[in-house]
Amino acid sequence: MGILMMPVYGSMTSTPNLEVDVDTDDNVDFTVEGPAQGVVLNTADDSITIETQGVYTVTFSTVALIFNNAESTDLTFNISINGSSVTLSQVRSSPFGEDSPEDSIRTTISRVDHFFLNEGDVIRVLCTSATDNAFYVNASLTVTKVGF
Repeated sequence: MGILMMPVYGSMTSTPNLEVDVDTDDNVDFTVEGPAQGVVLNTADDSITIETQGVYTVTFSTVALIFNNAESTDLTFNISINGSSVTLSQVRSSPFGEDSPEDSIRTTISRVDHFFLNEGDVIRVLCTSATDNAFYVNASLTVTKVGF
């Protein structure tokens, strides 16, 4: 007989259909709490706090909006744990090459990772690189405990 594990999960989203101007070193602004059990959702500081240690699936998704009227067209996000960006959890949208005919692009970018997290760990999504003409819309962050 296996060990029973109570479901632990939580999710937050940004305001639906609201384009958010983003700058480097901004946390993604989550304004809507979804269902949660065993984690603490905090829209005031855009975080999910873990209440029990274990292995978690962490999923981030957003629609990137980038306008091609700057030298750079990069938009990069990383999961952060306790304020430290996890480099291997990067998701990036860099859709234009030189002399691209596109004026703008709208593309969904997402990332799914597994982390061993401890009680009290705080999960956020950090923009680590953005052009002056970068926005996001319909962002979501979900954590689900999948193991001990």
